[in-house]
Amino acid sequence: MSKPKILIFAPREEPPETVNALEGMGCEIIFGDRDWQLPRTTHEDAVVDAARDAVALMGTSIRHTPISRRIMQASQRLRIVAKYTVGVDDIDTEAATDLGIMVCHAPTESNCFGVAETTVTFMLSLLKKTAERDADVRAGKWRTAENFAYYVGSRYETLLRQSDVVSFHVVLTRETRYMFGEEQLRLMKPNAIVLNTARGKVLDEKALARAIDEGRLRGAAIDAFEEEPLPMDSPLRKLGDRVLLSPHSASYTEGGELRQGVAWATRSVVTALKGGIPDNVYNREVIPRWKERFGGASVTGS
Repeated sequence: MSKPKILIFAPREEPPETVNALEGMGCEIIFGDRDWQLPRTTHEDAVVDAARDAVALMGTSIRHTPISRRIMQASQRLRIVAKYTVGVDDIDTEAATDLGIMVCHAPTESNCFGVAETTVTFMLSLLKKTAERDADVRAGKWRTAENFAYYVGSRYETLLRQSDVVSFHVVLTRETRYMFGEEQLRLMKPNAIVLNTARGKVLDEKALARAIDEGRLRGAAIDAFEEEPLPMDSPLRKLGDRVLLSPHSASYTEGGELRQGVAWATRSVVTALKGGIPDNVYNREVIPRWKERFGGASVTGS
């Protein structure tokens, strides 16, 4: 009998302990092609072929070749799809639930706190006009009135009409897709700022750029875009210091921001392959059906 197969569809420098833990269960590990992760490409056929007969899929983000129903249907043995990251917008979670497959994500400290630190950095950089003040000094100017900063501590109302800062920290779902657009922007104060370190498609970038360009909004800082990498003709590129742009790296830190996520995904896969339920299942409604199919049964028979 062939070894149970695990496909790491989007590898990210998996540490030896991950490989050892999975191979120690008698599993064969297949690593996906790194080209599958490249932007503006699609490799669904190749991923389908690699996923045949797999008992588990795991990896980091793979938004341009998402884990589709077709990919998951390639194996009747598939128990779990485990992400190293928080977001699961690159997995068809509804299809996974229909098929009785658990989806696990990894809202780890290093990921979430890294994003939180970046968000605060964005907020203060914009409100304190860090880039503008730096440009003034380099240009021989000193304390120009237009670059007096905004005192953050004087307010924190939460309604759009009163908010100084609106920051997004949601997963991308049908409910959150384009939750912030022209209608919401028209409610905001002209000295407010918008931060997005979540997913690009939670806000309408063209409407945001238009509001900033027309002076209806002070500025924005964006780490996640509707299309990545950010197209050269994006209107966000034309707004100068009023917008801070970041390459979807808010959680990236020296030493590997995904290391905790890899470890969590590994534990999830090991638990599922032994017939147990991991504690970080995203589509928890699938659990009763999953138990009927796999509960208590180990893929290795031990």
